[in-house]
Amino acid sequence: KNSRKSMAAEAKQQEKALPVCYFDITIDGKAMGRIEMTLREDLVPKTVANFRGLCTGKHPSYEGYTYKGTYFHRIIPDFMVQGGRLYEQGGDGKIKRRPFV
Repeated sequence: KNSRKSMAAEAKQQEKALPVCYFDITIDGKAMGRIEMTLREDLVPKTVANFRGLCTGKHPSYEGYTYKGTYFHRIIPDFMVQGGRLYEQGGDGKIKRRPFV
């Protein structure tokens, strides 16, 4: 039992040390809530650095690129959302993808 308690306490402590990013969700300008994501930089540090950079707009290679204003194109209730397409709306009504690698 002690090892279970120890493992649980260690997991809680580790979770506190991990960074958290969030998306504030709006629909037609109306606040709908917040999605919080704990980022596992202990497991995937490069992926976390990339994601955090896009969340903050301070990506080391793509300064100014951000998820702000992007949309979810797939929603499965109680499971997942998919989105984050970085795009620009052209004056001609066409969507122009930003170059991102």
